[in-house]
Amino acid sequence: MKSNDQIEHVPRLAFTPLEAARSVKVSERTLRLWMREYGLPYFQCRGTVRIPVAEFKEWICERMIDEKRGEAIANQILTEL
Repeated sequence: MKSNDQIEHVPRLAFTPLEAARSVKVSERTLRLWMREYGLPYFQCRGTVRIPVAEFKEWICERMIDEKRGEAIANQILTEL
């Protein structure tokens, strides 16, 4: 048996909704809205909701890229006026 010093680090695979919300500084209510209305990936296990970490990061990054594209387009339109 390994001692505490020898235990290998196991990467986190899923967040609870509260943990995911805190990680991006939004309310749990907002996060659940994203799940319901905007396709944030999640699954249920034994009656609890879990959000896969890898898919959560990807989903957040995609929205950040889309937001930056939107800002760039808006700035271009305003410049051309």
